[in-house]
Amino acid sequence: MKLPDRIRSFLLSLKIDLIRIEGNCKANGEKVSIVCAVGTKTAYYLAEFLFEPGCQITPIGPSWLWSAARKAKRSVPDSLALFIEMGGKKLSFFESRYIKAPIWVQGEIPIPVPEDLKRKETYKADYRKFRKAQFHYEVTRDPKEVDDFFQHMYQPYIARSHGDSAIIKSKELLFAKYGTPELLLIRQGRKSVAGMLISKQDEVPKVFALGIRDGSIELQRNGALFACYYCCMEYLEQQGYSKVNFGGSRGFIKDGVLTYKRKFGNRITGTQDLYLLLKIYKNSETALRFFSEMPLIIDRHGSLYSLVFADQARLPSLHKSEKERRKHFLLGTSALLACNLEAQADLSSLQFVTLEENR
Repeated sequence: MKLPDRIRSFLLSLKIDLIRIEGNCKANGEKVSIVCAVGTKTAYYLAEFLFEPGCQITPIGPSWLWSAARKAKRSVPDSLALFIEMGGKKLSFFESRYIKAPIWVQGEIPIPVPEDLKRKETYKADYRKFRKAQFHYEVTRDPKEVDDFFQHMYQPYIARSHGDSAIIKSKELLFAKYGTPELLLIRQGRKSVAGMLISKQDEVPKVFALGIRDGSIELQRNGALFACYYCCMEYLEQQGYSKVNFGGSRGFIKDGVLTYKRKFGNRITGTQDLYLLLKIYKNSETALRFFSEMPLIIDRHGSLYSLVFADQARLPSLHKSEKERRKHFLLGTSALLACNLEAQADLSSLQFVTLEENR
């Protein structure tokens, strides 16, 4: 590409399209607005994750990156925050003025699952369902089984679980990246009801596609998802492995996938080079309630932290109660931080306090 074309392409990359998401907050039903400059899938994710069904997504118009915060505030005066999706070298020009949160995080689960987690009632309840359903597994590379998995398990499960924000990758794309994997099938009797693809090309095996037949909610309730995790770890332990990567998760601490992985001891190990830059506009009571339900992983100076937003009334319980802190403190992050929006005199330069450091 010639120099003028490269310059033109770079300048175009500095222009973003702003949208408004408005609706009732999922946490408490209050009507709120945020402004976003994100990809379509991330926009749908934020809408589904933060808002009740029926929220409105409205275009605002294009903006240069350096003027996006002013335009967002001017166009939507009641907006609580601005979210910008960004990666690459441009991050260094803007991240100091925003909270920088990875959109996707990677993690590893120890094999076997730690005993203290096995003793938790949620784990024991899932294990009882697993035993009652008499699930068992089989490992294969049969192309017909792989095609059946993609068409009848992976695709419908991802579509049902993630709705409009679902990212469904083709078999060709996944195989090009991970080679010829093993397919671990979960069977109930002779019928395959769920499965996952496992790549062993790296030191730590990676599950890069997981599915339940026809996306069945009933099968999931009866323990099919737990069976995928449990049988995968049982199989890999027999192969001599001590941990497994179950793929990426969204970087919001209350995200359903990330929450489920914590049941097995998931430890955050890294991120993809794509981030949400978050600028908070208001510290009203409505904003305090909205952000208190949005703990997330953030990147500060190259290290990952768990962050929870808390008002003055909630901070004492977070300081005193390890149980409360553990709800938000993810393994693999350097510390649990709190941001008291109520006490922030300048929202353009937020201050954090450390609640607990990684031990």
